[in-house]
Amino acid sequence: MTTDDFIKDLGLPNRLMTEQEVAAVKQCSIQTLRNRRHLGRGLPYIKDGRNVRYAPSDVAKAILHARIDPQAAA
Repeated sequence: MTTDDFIKDLGLPNRLMTEQEVAAVKQCSIQTLRNRRHLGRGLPYIKDGRNVRYAPSDVAKAILHARIDPQAAA
């Protein structure tokens, strides 16, 4: 599965995403995203003044990176 296909499957927008949107997709709190950014462990992000935005491709890549396929281990 390509990242572009996964972006479509997740229904991610074709624009930069807000913290609220990413938190909803990743099923975590906004504070978790903020904590991970502060610790340097979070997703790549874009900072424009006070606004933080995420590229849909980075969100999809992070989710795909965490994917575990038990069939691949066999």
